[in-house]
Parts: sequence; C-alpha cells; structure tokens
Amino acid sequence: MIAPRRRRRRTLSITSLIDVIFLLLLFFMLASTFRQFSELEVTSTAAKVGGAASAQDPVLTLVVQPALLTLDGASAGDAQIVERLRVRSDTPKRLNLKVAPGVTSQRLVEILVLLDPIAGLEVNLMAGA
Repeated sequence: MIAPRRRRRRTLSITSLIDVIFLLLLFFMLASTFRQFSELEVTSTAAKVGGAASAQDPVLTLVVQPALLTLDGASAGDAQIVERLRVRSDTPKRLNLKVAPGVTSQRLVEILVLLDPIAGLEVNLMAGA
C-alpha cells in the first residue's frame, strides 16, 4: 500500500508585504502637509459695496522689504507697523502696499495676514517698489 503524500507546508514570505507597507508609508509621508496654511479673502475694487474708503481718506504707503517694513518713509518691524496702523482705526484708511525686489511670496502673505484684522483698512497691492 502506498502511503498518502504528506503535504508540505510552504513558508510564507512576508518580504513583499513589508515592501508594500514601506512604500505606502513613504507615499503618505511625502503627500502629507505638516504646515498650517491660512486663507486670505481677496476681492476686487468692483466687488466693494458701501463702507469702503473714499477718495478723501488718507493714503498711506507701505513698502515691504525682506527684513523690515517702511510706512511713509519710517522704517520699523512688523509689530510696530501694525500698531501704527491701529492707532486711528475708527477712520477708514487706504494703504498702498508696494513689494521691494527680493521679497518672497511667503513674506507678502505674512504681512497681509497681519493687516487683515485691522478695521477700516483698504489694502491696494501696487506693482513695483
């Protein structure tokens, strides 16, 4: 009589499974964003309705440079400029924002985020400095 064949158990190789898991981990690490981005509402002048600054309101000029800001010729840091603009927040003000050469878009967005909460401030972005 012939003895029944014993089935040999195959060993399960998990090497390919580990490779797939590693690739998925790598993909999700590279596809994820670990920084918090903020949003700014950008509107055109045609979209403004009542309450906007009028032609008689004072026009201030803010020059954004890589390291500091200049408000009507007076240089100061970011916090000082914001405080100067908040002094008379009850009267509407127009602010012409000029960007100096070498300023990154991240720096410009940081300044716009600082200026956003100031009440009664209309910001106009000017081309060139």
